[in-house]
Amino acid sequence: MKKGSLAIIHFNPIELYPPIINLLDYLGKNYSAMNVYVFTNNSGSSIDKYSSNYKNISIERLGTINQRFSLSKRYWNYLSYYYKTYLRLKKIRPNWLWYFETASALPASWYMSPKKSQSTRLIIHYHEYMSPREYESGPLIVKWAHRSEKKLYDFVSYLSHTNEKRMELFLNDNHIDLTTKAFIFPNYPPQKWIRSESAHTIRLPVKIVYVGAIGMDSLYIKEFCKWADSQNGNVQFDIFSNQDTKELQHYLAENRLQHISIKGYVPYKELPQTLKAYHVGVILYNGHIPNYIYNAPNKLFEYLACGLDVWFPESMKGGLDLVRNDYYPKIISMDFKHLEEIDLPAMVNRSGLSYKPSTFYCEKIFDEVTKKIFNTN
Repeated sequence: MKKGSLAIIHFNPIELYPPIINLLDYLGKNYSAMNVYVFTNNSGSSIDKYSSNYKNISIERLGTINQRFSLSKRYWNYLSYYYKTYLRLKKIRPNWLWYFETASALPASWYMSPKKSQSTRLIIHYHEYMSPREYESGPLIVKWAHRSEKKLYDFVSYLSHTNEKRMELFLNDNHIDLTTKAFIFPNYPPQKWIRSESAHTIRLPVKIVYVGAIGMDSLYIKEFCKWADSQNGNVQFDIFSNQDTKELQHYLAENRLQHISIKGYVPYKELPQTLKAYHVGVILYNGHIPNYIYNAPNKLFEYLACGLDVWFPESMKGGLDLVRNDYYPKIISMDFKHLEEIDLPAMVNRSGLSYKPSTFYCEKIFDEVTKKIFNTN
């Protein structure tokens, strides 16, 4: 049993990131002798807080992220969180320090100063990819953190991205070679989500679901709602989101769009039970930034695990290698700019196809990653 201590810095509230929740559950179960300290923030929303049932997992929320705060208050909260986290690191002196995203980098940079002799092994993971242009035009605190974290790349033990293309872009952007230190760490749901069977026949109305953030300019949400309405009751489209949906509600009312329902927030652990009521899960990113072009989001694998067909825009290149039509549930890329060309009966037809459960689950990935990081057999 691996012993020691691991500190995880996750600036953004962990409740908003299912992959980190899954990782903590795994560490609690499989590394019970290791003390895991998590430093994160409150979400400032009504989303249920994650709490671990494992005694070795300690979660400290050292601040609050709330966009309704004034700019000065937000920055004060950022700096307060960073300093408190740094002090906690100095106190526990972890064997491993794992931070997630650039926004989490500053306490790690202060603690892992190259001028000091450190026995702590540093691991970095990026949930998302940010281009140099986005770093340059982004918030000052993120630019500052990124400049600081660049100094860490010389002695990082391991660094990961969610897919090969994002890793390639990151390495090229930063002009670094991490041949033996870089690895891919995709976002998959737990194995218990995977259904052993799913209905062979999809009957009308086709029940379609979208789960995720609502961005009127970053999603094909308007186009898909109009298409769903045009199906005259043959499609039922439900939307689940923890974000403010007033703008979308106004759009639906103004355009008198029907057969579309906004359902609100579903806790992550309840999602499998919710999704099993649907036939198709959609991903609606329109590729407004590279992150959403070179992307195979966790929702793709979550829909698939729950037995749903998955539809996604053909501009989302990160999903093209996963397309399949010879089994169900299907994974289909489509042109969201010309949804009128969809042949709905053909899209949902499963005749002659056999069911193939998803093979993408997080425990398999966690086994590989933790053995690498913690040097276990």
